[in-house]
Amino acid sequence: MPRKSTPSDLELVTAVLGDSEEYPSGTAASMRSLLATGLDGIVAALKEGKGETELPSELLRLVGKVLQDASAQCLAGLKGKEADAAAALAKCEVSDAAKDLASAALEEAMVKLQGLKAELTAAKAAEKREQCNYSEVQATTQSILDGHAALEGQLAKSESMAQAAGELQTGVEANELSPTVDSVLEYLAENGAEQALQAAARSAFQRSPAERHPFDVIALDAVQANLASYRAAASEQVAASAANAERARAEVLGAWAILDVARDQSTTIKEAIG
Repeated sequence: MPRKSTPSDLELVTAVLGDSEEYPSGTAASMRSLLATGLDGIVAALKEGKGETELPSELLRLVGKVLQDASAQCLAGLKGKEADAAAALAKCEVSDAAKDLASAALEEAMVKLQGLKAELTAAKAAEKREQCNYSEVQATTQSILDGHAALEGQLAKSESMAQAAGELQTGVEANELSPTVDSVLEYLAENGAEQALQAAARSAFQRSPAERHPFDVIALDAVQANLASYRAAASEQVAASAANAERARAEVLGAWAILDVARDQSTTIKEAIG
């Protein structure tokens, strides 16, 4: 059976709980411990029917205060634990969110990298294709330019031969004629002049203007006519070739520009990949 409360029990509890110097309000744990010591006696006194009026009012006030403080501290502790738990949970949620963001960023980066690699493969193929095209255009252009240069040489030669024939027709010393006469006659032969004209021209060129016969004059006039026709034909060919040469130069520049763009694109993608 529980021990019955005596006045000394009540006085002890009241004195102890009321001693603010030895047990200030800040030491609620000590007060609760002392309260528990005499609580059995207080409860027994109540059960014996002594009533609230027989218990010291100071004791009841202190008991209520101790219980209130204990309840407040307990609640504060629970709130603190709840706050700590919420903070830990929030930290976990933030960590999970960060992981999700990092994972998504990594996946996006991998997709982008694969795309860049595919673009680089296509860019290299385009660069190789444009390099082949440029080489072909360059070779074709060079051939056209070489042909144009040859035609310009033919025109220059026709003009030179016409000038030489004119000088010969005006009369030059015989010992100075042979090389120039041979050059003119060879040029006539190269362009398909009749052999009879070549023979008549040689004979006429070797005579001085005063010694020439009417047939010599006719032969020399025929030579000038042939040379003029060769020069006109060469001039027409050069004019036509000049247009082709300009077009070829433009095409090779365009092919080079396209190749340069393809190279820049490959370089840009390589730098993006790292």
